[in-house]
Amino acid sequence: MSVTIAMLAQIPVFGQLQGTMLQQIANQASVIKCKRNEILYNQDATLIGLYAIIDGYVKLYRQSGQRTQILALLRRGDSFGAEALSDKANSSYYAATLTPVTLIFLPADSMLELMQSYPDIRVILLQMVTKRLRQFASLVHNLAFRDVTARLSALIIARAEQDGMITDEGIHVPRLMTQSDLATMIGTAREVVQRTLKKLEQENIVHVSRKEFLILNIDRLRQIAEEETR
Repeated sequence: MSVTIAMLAQIPVFGQLQGTMLQQIANQASVIKCKRNEILYNQDATLIGLYAIIDGYVKLYRQSGQRTQILALLRRGDSFGAEALSDKANSSYYAATLTPVTLIFLPADSMLELMQSYPDIRVILLQMVTKRLRQFASLVHNLAFRDVTARLSALIIARAEQDGMITDEGIHVPRLMTQSDLATMIGTAREVVQRTLKKLEQENIVHVSRKEFLILNIDRLRQIAEEETR
């Protein structure tokens, strides 16, 4: 499948570019389809290009010994892999699919050539890196200053803002991750996540099922998410 300008326009950072630049990117990019749980690149591997998500979900995570920390959950319109393109450094994290995924892939050499010809592409690369740094800074803040209940509440709210569907019952949020995945994203153990979800259910804030979270009291959930430990 060839990459089209219409595909690139679905990616917010590319949507800022003019038609000529988009066509140049389309000419050098390719479409990649991946199954669930495929590793796109390894931690410490040399990054070979830029990825943008057309459909599906990708997680970025680090491993140290037996411990795993999910750094970010990416969805349609997000891009990744830009952090090391300028100096060809190794990746500081793994990238793996959570669901079947369709990606646009632009090789590093092509991206660097385009940056030389079109300064606007340097700007979008900087935007990609800046966005990722903000995500990581927010993660560090939450791990340092918020307890597990606040971190889990913030994660559920973030998922609701991305994929939530409002009904008379509340806000329906599809579950993409297991309790183990949730634990590795908020820096705790699976058993703690299980207890915390049960507590939120008992307080009629969130109803939990195998397929979704149903947020019953979004205001109270936001209040919990914003609480910091003293």
